[in-house]
Amino acid sequence: LACAGALLGDKAKAVAWLAKALQEEMSYAVRTACINALGKLEAKDQVELVLKMLDEPSRQQEIQSAALGVLAGWGEAKAIEPALKASSLGNFARARPAAMDALSKLCPKEEDNATRKQVVERLVAWMADPEGRARNAACEALANLKAKQALDRLDAIARSDPSPERRDRAAEWAKRIRG
Repeated sequence: LACAGALLGDKAKAVAWLAKALQEEMSYAVRTACINALGKLEAKDQVELVLKMLDEPSRQQEIQSAALGVLAGWGEAKAIEPALKASSLGNFARARPAAMDALSKLCPKEEDNATRKQVVERLVAWMADPEGRARNAACEALANLKAKQALDRLDAIARSDPSPERRDRAAEWAKRIRG
């Protein structure tokens, strides 16, 4: 599928073919590949179709994770609310970090922005998540956002976490936030 554009020699035809396959194909792997190919082709005219894929069920939320990644790459702010939902407890452990990464890319940079405040508040809460991947993804997202609200917790983790690896990562995340 990633070669569709090259094989067809025409981006518009490739995008149309991928969009059709995305809507008609039942295989999670093929649909995920179609989403990723649309992203690589910068097919932003398909944003509504990719947004629609956020509600598609799939094994370990593969389709949703791919859609969030593409939408984040496109800077599509409409994906913030679905990313918040997808990063919450109760979703698959492997999909939650992808949603948190999308949040770090889509979150407004202005400190006083209400959406940013909401995203940062949620990410700070997820620093104590029971699942390690989610905890690390939340910390990475906060470091990417340079969210000073995470510094107290990161400093505490860097001083006293039982895992030397986690202490080192927390110190690095805090260093990145401090700039």
